[in-house]
Amino acid sequence: MEARNALLSKWFVVVLSFVFAASFFYSAASSAPMTFAGKGTKTLGPFDVTEGTLTFRIKTATECQSCGFSIGFDSDNNLDGVFGGDGDHFWTSVLAKGYEEIQNMDVTVNSTTAGGRIKITAGGISSEPVSWEVTIEQHPRPMHEIEIGVFDESARGGPSWAGIIDNADIVLRDSEGNVYKPAGFSTYGKAHYYFDEKFYGYKDYTVSVSAPGYSPATVAITMDDWKALGFPSWPLYKKVYLASKTMEEKRAAISCEVTDAETGNPIKGATVTASDSSGYKKTATTDEKGLCNFDDLNEGLHTLEASAKGYKSETKEANALKSSTVEFVRFKLKKDINISIDLKAP
Repeated sequence: MEARNALLSKWFVVVLSFVFAASFFYSAASSAPMTFAGKGTKTLGPFDVTEGTLTFRIKTATECQSCGFSIGFDSDNNLDGVFGGDGDHFWTSVLAKGYEEIQNMDVTVNSTTAGGRIKITAGGISSEPVSWEVTIEQHPRPMHEIEIGVFDESARGGPSWAGIIDNADIVLRDSEGNVYKPAGFSTYGKAHYYFDEKFYGYKDYTVSVSAPGYSPATVAITMDDWKALGFPSWPLYKKVYLASKTMEEKRAAISCEVTDAETGNPIKGATVTASDSSGYKKTATTDEKGLCNFDDLNEGLHTLEASAKGYKSETKEANALKSSTVEFVRFKLKKDINISIDLKAP
């Protein structure tokens, strides 16, 4: 009897600890990871979540020859007490694997949530239980797919299928300088170039696009794009329009970005000058995103100088090319702390 009471007491403490932890799990003030373990199928939660990304680290072990393992969650996004009801994101599958992959599996998977509450179901897909351990951590920014549509400028304002350019070269860059290239077209067709990667939302990205017979263009993905997106798991779709030019008229191009070296903020109105060994010189001014393009240069090496009021100028070299690849030059200007004071006698 004493042993039985001790076991019940221990079980009560474990359950109470789980309930207490779950009630504070994923509060807006904390993103501490939580770890759960089990054998067979279990339902965890419900848990309060904020809009963002859930990172699942999943470990499994089994000797069963016909077992599988899956984990996913139901959502109550509008907090009406119904999971998977009207206005909710229905069942989200995080991972499903067969026997050969779950013998000693240790993987990390990201999934997006729109906030509210979730119930997580984890377990083996078989008559024999699979041992598992799951660590879950929430990040405040959701992860999204990004898709790019490239169109002829003459089709702007027309039907969504008009003027599609399906041979564009696209480079996506994040604020850390990482570069991504599309993997192909999505199931939506040739107006949707997609990337294998998922990207953190509410973050700035730069998209450089070029295509044979067109002037290159550089556009920015900004906070306004993320705010207009809508449901967190939707891909962010950005349209880019290219101005056509014949191959005989096409000249070499370079794209630039000018930012504050300390804050990383774009510098609007900065002047960038490109000059080559022949003395040919072109000047461009950056827009509100700190971007500018040169699309009428001689092919070859150019010296570029970026300057802005209150900043020290910076000089770099870049090759202007006539191919579909456009060199992207980043300037990070430092503040000019030299202040001239005119002292006059009283």
